[in-house]
Amino acid sequence: MNVITLCERLLVEHLEKLNGKTASPLHRAILFCLTYGKPSVRARCRAGVKKLVSMLEGTAQAKSLLEECTTYFETVKIHVS
Repeated sequence: MNVITLCERLLVEHLEKLNGKTASPLHRAILFCLTYGKPSVRARCRAGVKKLVSMLEGTAQAKSLLEECTTYFETVKIHVS
């Protein structure tokens, strides 16, 4: 099982148990996968995110993910090799 699958499953199946800020680490993990160096990882993650935002609570998930995106990009350290 990969990270995006785990995050997707937690956000879909246990959303009612996650309240507000508790979902933040999951969104950070998704953003990490979306910005990972390997194209295959990013492609798999994009497919998982598309699936996640196309579900019933997709709009709220997309909004939360975009809100976390700002914080993530402010704090991430980018390494250029």
